[in-house]
Formats: sequence, structure tokens, C-alpha cells
Amino acid sequence: LMWVSFFMYTLSAVFSFMFLFSGKKNYFAWAGSTLWTGIFILASTGLLGMITAWITWGGIVWQEPRMIMLAKMLLASGLIVTVNALLANPKFKALLYSALTVVVWWLLLTTEKIIHPSNPIFSSNVLAIKLFPLAITFF
Repeated sequence: LMWVSFFMYTLSAVFSFMFLFSGKKNYFAWAGSTLWTGIFILASTGLLGMITAWITWGGIVWQEPRMIMLAKMLLASGLIVTVNALLANPKFKALLYSALTVVVWWLLLTTEKIIHPSNPIFSSNVLAIKLFPLAITFF
């Protein structure tokens, strides 16, 4: 789910640039909608990840860099959404949507991994772990 949220943030930036270059308001509407969708999915992923960590490890490791990254992403998202609510200029809002996407990707690409492996599903030797995402996707 986290990668879906990053895709939505990226779509928001794409629609923002399309709006900035064309001036078509429907692109701006799509930029905002995809951003909100990305934020919702990111927050949901974080909540589900915390529940999974609690079940798996008996608690949440708040100092884990990926958890801190998630908090920073959600904080930056909340800040941009709040600032945008106070602004009237849609072109400036679109620029902020794009800037937020850059921040999210920068945080993702520069955060180290300590506990969580890069690809936990497909690097696992346990077949059930590999099949579970397919099962919840298709059934």
C-alpha cells in the first residue's frame, strides 16, 4: 500500500504540472484528489503497519528510521494541506503539491533501513509470506 501512496503523490505532481502549463482547472482538481488519496493511503498504511508490528514484534519501534520517515511524510503532508487551505492562488497550491511530492520521495530515498528489509515479501524464504499478498489482492 505504501507504494500506491507514493504513486498517488507522484500523480498529484504530474497533474499539478499539467495544470500549471495548461491552466485547465480539471487538472488542478485531479492534483488535489490524488494528493488526498495518497495521504489517506499513507496514513492507513502507517496504522496497519503499527498493528502488524505490534502483533509481530510485541510493540512498535518508534525509533526505527522508516517509522520516523512516515511521521515526517505525514507531518509535511499535513503542513502543505493546512497552508493550501489558507491560500487562494491555485497555481501556488499546485507548486506546493509538487514540492510535497519531492519531499516525500527525498525522504523515501534517503531513509536507512534497520529493521525492515528492502523487499520483505519476496526476500522471505517462507512461501506463506510470499502468497499472502496475492491472496488478499485477488480474493
